[in-house]
Amino acid sequence: MKAGPARSMESHRTLATSLSAATAHRLDQQIKRAFRHTYGAESGLRTLVRLGTSEMLRAGASRAAIRNALVQRVSNHPGQGKPSLLTGESRSDALMKLMLAWSDEVSDDADEPTAR
Repeated sequence: MKAGPARSMESHRTLATSLSAATAHRLDQQIKRAFRHTYGAESGLRTLVRLGTSEMLRAGASRAAIRNALVQRVSNHPGQGKPSLLTGESRSDALMKLMLAWSDEVSDDADEPTAR
């Protein structure tokens, strides 16, 4: 069985610059739950952000591409949530900061050399 090089190169490029369709969909659903303040939504969102970041890192994505993909998930979301009464920060800004911090943790862990 012979695989075509153009197809495998193209799939690698696609995966390296965006989240998989399944992970993007799951993130969208979890973002909706987080905007509604559903119990456990932030915990689930953290898990999915870490998963998406790991997937993209394995596919060869840069940190900037990963951060951009996550920002797009929140930015393109129809419901931006109400601003905080304490800080005035919108829910989407708060979630975006959390998501980027969680993603950076995974990226930082991947950058560290493994101890043997």
